[in-house]
Amino acid sequence: MPRTGRPPLGLGTYGEIRTYKMESGRYKARTLYRDFDGVTRPVARNGASKNAAEAALKSHLRDRVWEAGAESEITSNSRVEALADAWWAEFSTQDKSPGTFRLYRDRLDNQIIPALGKLRVRELTTGAANRHISTVSENNGAGVAKATRTVLSNMCAFACQRDVMKTNPIREVAPSARRSRRCPRPSASPNSSSYARCSPTTPSRCAGTSPCCRASCSPPAYGSENAWPSSRTPSTLARARSRYGGR
Repeated sequence: MPRTGRPPLGLGTYGEIRTYKMESGRYKARTLYRDFDGVTRPVARNGASKNAAEAALKSHLRDRVWEAGAESEITSNSRVEALADAWWAEFSTQDKSPGTFRLYRDRLDNQIIPALGKLRVRELTTGAANRHISTVSENNGAGVAKATRTVLSNMCAFACQRDVMKTNPIREVAPSARRSRRCPRPSASPNSSSYARCSPTTPSRCAGTSPCCRASCSPPAYGSENAWPSSRTPSTLARARSRYGGR
């Protein structure tokens, strides 16, 4: 039968810490640590007491991980907020515009960390991300949802590059659809002062270029009783006569 033993330590992790008293009266704490080259090595530190030796060993192990790279501390059991901090530490050093930094930081602080920060990285699945993006789209609009999706995708790509994730779960998240904008309908009669007229000088309205606006927002025939008032300058009247057949 094949030999079955303990599973190997994960990269950058250590086993049980054992402490014993030496002949000098001091204490030694030791453990096995698996380096990022895959080799498991014994590591030990001394101290005046048992607790001091253990504290010195743990401090050395922590520094050893950081020397290998700060991002190595991110594992599938890490919180999403820890992944966000590690990703931002690298992203903030890139050559990006202040507007991009501000946009992405706002999405982290307002949409991602408050809602997903306490999840484990392994729990950030496509389904969890898709539900969150849908909620953001409903509450904050498609533009905010799109930026949130971009930041999450960058975070997961960061995790994939460090073997924390095997695939990027955000790739399959459905993109946020923008709401269609309908042309405004007049809310009063053409003779009313509150009548919603379309004009090229009012960008918030459609200027009568779409089919629905030509039916509801186009100006009445020149000379009719519902005709819109215009200035009485000769040039204005000449253009109007030319446009409406000289009437």
